[in-house]
Amino acid sequence: MRTLRVAAAAAVLLLPGLALAEMPAGAATPARAASPSDASDVEMPTLLLPVTLAGTTNGKGTLNFGIGVAYGVGDRYDVATSVTGSAATQDGLATLFSYRPSADKPDPIATWDVGLNLSFAVLNDKRKLDVNASLPPEVRRAMFDTCDRLCAPSSDNNFCKSRATKLEERLGEWLSKAADELSPDEFCVGQRKKVRDADATGDAAQRKSERETALKACVSGCAAGSADPFCASSTIATERGHLYLEYNGNNLCDEGKAMHRKYGDERGRSLYPAFLANAGFKVGWQQFQYREASGDAPDVLLEQTRTTRPWLVGVSLLGLPQVSRLNPTIEVQGLLGSTWDASTKTVRWCAPAGNVPEKDPEPGAPVGTTHPGETCREATLGAPTKKTTLTMTVRAGLVDGARSNWRIAFGPDVSLASTSDGLEVSEFALRIPIYGAVTPFKDVEYKGILRLTPAVTLTPHDGARSDIRALVEIALLGQRRLFSDRFDQL
Repeated sequence: MRTLRVAAAAAVLLLPGLALAEMPAGAATPARAASPSDASDVEMPTLLLPVTLAGTTNGKGTLNFGIGVAYGVGDRYDVATSVTGSAATQDGLATLFSYRPSADKPDPIATWDVGLNLSFAVLNDKRKLDVNASLPPEVRRAMFDTCDRLCAPSSDNNFCKSRATKLEERLGEWLSKAADELSPDEFCVGQRKKVRDADATGDAAQRKSERETALKACVSGCAAGSADPFCASSTIATERGHLYLEYNGNNLCDEGKAMHRKYGDERGRSLYPAFLANAGFKVGWQQFQYREASGDAPDVLLEQTRTTRPWLVGVSLLGLPQVSRLNPTIEVQGLLGSTWDASTKTVRWCAPAGNVPEKDPEPGAPVGTTHPGETCREATLGAPTKKTTLTMTVRAGLVDGARSNWRIAFGPDVSLASTSDGLEVSEFALRIPIYGAVTPFKDVEYKGILRLTPAVTLTPHDGARSDIRALVEIALLGQRRLFSDRFDQL
């Protein structure tokens, strides 16, 4: 069987509870950078690199990968788009990374598909929130002031060194205008002589360069908390007072980060939306090779090729009542699809290939007893079977609402399938997916997640004993948060 699936999936995410917050590593929505006046925001795109590598104890292996971007649209909407692909095998995870062509077994090692995903997020009314954060302004200012007081003139940590650069960014065009328009006495005390000397040179280019350097030195001193009268001017004082807006839980000093975590722990910060609705659809192309008798020669098994077009449609609803640090989750998923399965029967044929002795003789000795040898080949016997499957899933669980480090869920899956040859198959499963963030870096906005899913499945058979199996799936995921930007069931 050779399989290529071309998939198109669309997900609609309704996120009434999601704020543009200073979320811990991996839980951030696209950043929104404030202008000096706080009158408008600029939506900053975030690169998405979703990756999932999963293997189960029954031999199934899956690799999902993709690339995309999440970005803000206006004040209340975020959009995430990504192109994804996947490979799956029933012969063990290692076969996804190997190549094993065989003329005697033409079926592929893995099946592949590609897809397009779209996620749409409705956010809280940003007018009710502090810019860049759901934290109250007084909390953000307190975190910044704590770090600011710890900076000495010779401090070389990232927070202390960044204050001058961020203050220059907030001042924007004012810097270039002020460097030319301010009189020497309006500069900070330590730079006034340099400005007067620059004005006396008569060289316009040199004057401009030295004035800009002097002004930046003054601004740097103000960022470090200088008491120079220059720093008390209205423009400098206003933007220095708003400098805390440029910092969040990731770029503060360690003491500021600790305050951020403590505030989140005490109040159970809402890292997740209150409701998610995902929907997706994909179609594919499959080609099967098998042997089957034809009408003209019912006793001759001829090689046949058949092309099919499977399809899948799915919907999932996720509710996250945000009541405390440990928030409950309720998930409902539905999946309807038409797929084709290769026949499980095989046919084997052999041709004479000489005689093989029972024991290889010594050189010059008689051969002795031999047996006829054969070379054999094997192929799938019979046409593929069409199967229409409806799967329903209900799960309840808990999620870490304070630090976005883990979540757990449990509940049943029920699958009902009918095949083209008249068989009806049911399967019941209990799954317990457990997610844990394993990213070793504190200041990254992307998660490495380990998902461990123990499961028990029950397949009843008419007039026969039910088939009960226990298995465990282990998966490594790379994504922004514990809840994916795409409809993973597809």
